[in-house]
Amino acid sequence: MSTRILLADDDVELCDLLSEYLRGEGFDVECVHDGAAAVAAVARGQHEIAVLDVMMPALNGFDALREIRSQSTIPVLMLTARDEDVDRIVGLEMGADDYLAKPFNPRELLARIKAVLRRAEHAPSTKPAPMISTVSPPSMLPKLGSTRRIVGRTASGSTIVVNDDEKGAISGMPARSRTPSLTARR
Repeated sequence: MSTRILLADDDVELCDLLSEYLRGEGFDVECVHDGAAAVAAVARGQHEIAVLDVMMPALNGFDALREIRSQSTIPVLMLTARDEDVDRIVGLEMGADDYLAKPFNPRELLARIKAVLRRAEHAPSTKPAPMISTVSPPSMLPKLGSTRRIVGRTASGSTIVVNDDEKGAISGMPARSRTPSLTARR
């Protein structure tokens, strides 16, 4: 069975050319032409990698990436006609695995796809860490001994216990980044 690639770009001609090239290299390619369709296709769980253009209708590539990351750890390679450092940095910080500026050589795209797939194959886990489901305000945290406090529970119900220094660091984090992997387990 060949590796399935989701290619999301509103440039239909480019999608056709890249599909033909990637199929010739042994990949199975599905093309969609807007960000909303890309999110829906990823949700079906039938692809090993997604290649997203940044500038698409309905949902741009960054918004599509945000939606995809909320439900999947599929490797994502971003494409853009804008070659500004800030765009690449934002895409990578949002969870893209690689970034390629247009125009590009199809062989470079192929090499980057293969490299991202290799890295994903050797990744320790493809399951996202569960989010903390409840976090109490500091004034409501029960004391455990002299310095340990319960700060919340994971989505699976495990208690998260930290010391006062760790509690201070956690209370400064945005809620979406509070994962058990970032807190001390005792």
